Amino acid sequence: MRQESQKHPGTRVVSLFLATMLCSTAAGAPTRPICGRLSEHDGLSVLDLWGTPAEAGYAHGYLLAERIVPLFDGYVLDPH
Repeated sequence: MRQESQKHPGTRVVSLFLATMLCSTAAGAPTRPICGRLSEHDGLSVLDLWGTPAEAGYAHGYLLAERIVPLFDGYVLDPH
């Protein structure tokens, strides 16, 4: 029997990150100011971020959560 950590070594780290992100967005409203914006130009999604690395990281996760979660579910939770 193979362990999940051998197939995807970063699974635990990514899982913890996404669990934290999902908890922060579960209520719907951001828990702190969003230092970024997501827009569309000529059919392409454009993510603009600013602020400290922590602020930009929070904005990245918050603004792209609806796209990140299905990708995570498809890759990490069901890698077949």
